[in-house]
Amino acid sequence: MKRPVIVAFSLLASVNSFALPPEDARQAAVVRLPIVRRIDPCTIASADALKTLLAAGIGGYFPISQQNGGDHVKIDKPDIRTVTCPNLRIEAKAGIKYWVTRGFPQYSTSGEIRFTSPLIAVLQFAPGSLPGGLEASELQSARACLTNIQVTSLDLHNVPNWLDNGYLKDMLNKKLADTACFDVTTLVRAYLTTKGPLQ
Repeated sequence: MKRPVIVAFSLLASVNSFALPPEDARQAAVVRLPIVRRIDPCTIASADALKTLLAAGIGGYFPISQQNGGDHVKIDKPDIRTVTCPNLRIEAKAGIKYWVTRGFPQYSTSGEIRFTSPLIAVLQFAPGSLPGGLEASELQSARACLTNIQVTSLDLHNVPNWLDNGYLKDMLNKKLADTACFDVTTLVRAYLTTKGPLQ
């Protein structure tokens, strides 16, 4: 009659042997997240250096296109004209094409669009880095991203009234804002190595 009691006790001891102590369980649940900082890219490089980097990379995000029924819009061949500091901002131009594939008449027309955008650099450091002094060795990645694109001019004729600066601004921001990013890790690491930790 005593044997079932001994078996039950043995099973309970076996289960408890695999349970984490309360303190260890709490530590196992902790997730160490990277430290993220947002800065003006002009603080880590000159306007000329940034222009060279941005000009080399912006073409990779084009062409962008949008369709509404038989109406098509495509923006391509971007060209960065100016880069200004501080508070990094670019001015660029690009080709734009509108064409109709339904109804009558079916036609196409091409022109030019100009737009501006500020950029913010997003820096990611290893978990556990001290927020008061982020060093080059702790840097994991750094990207400068377009954030708030504004259309400044549109030279495109024979298009419907809805195809205006506001429509194109929304299109560009939908496709590019916080998505069109440029790797500035090398520039940031060089800056931190030369100037010291980021405070």
